Formats: sequence, structure tokens, C-alpha cells
Amino acid sequence: MNLYGHEPSMVVPLLKQNIYDKELLIRYFVAMGLGAKRNDEGFEALLNIIGHEDAPNVVAEAANSLANMGLRPSLI
Repeated sequence: MNLYGHEPSMVVPLLKQNIYDKELLIRYFVAMGLGAKRNDEGFEALLNIIGHEDAPNVVAEAANSLANMGLRPSLI
């Protein structure tokens, strides 16, 4: 499924459904996609990934996505 060009409000819930997928590559791409579809719900999901994910590659991608999002005014 191509999520490019779709609104974050539609894409982020779809990505969140796969945060705990058994496949590492799926979880990695979820973290990447949440960073690309920037909204507060995705930001919280990325924080959740960092707090609960065991795979270092997925955690690193979630951290990279958060860094690309920048500071969220609601969290300052």
C-alpha cells in the first residue's frame, strides 16, 4: 500500500496497527512512516516505540524520526 500523498490523520492509525508486528522490517518501516507523517499522534507512537521496542534498529529509526519532527509545542 502506498501511503504517500495521504493525510497523516488517515495514515498514522494504519501505521500504529503494526507497531508490534512480529517482523522487524515492518516495525522499522512503521517508525520511518510515523516520522514522515508528522502529527501529535505519530509523535506519541514514536515515543511508545522507543520505550517498548527491543530491536536497536527500530529504536534508532524511531529516534531519528523524532529528531526530524523537532520539538512539539504541546510538550514544551
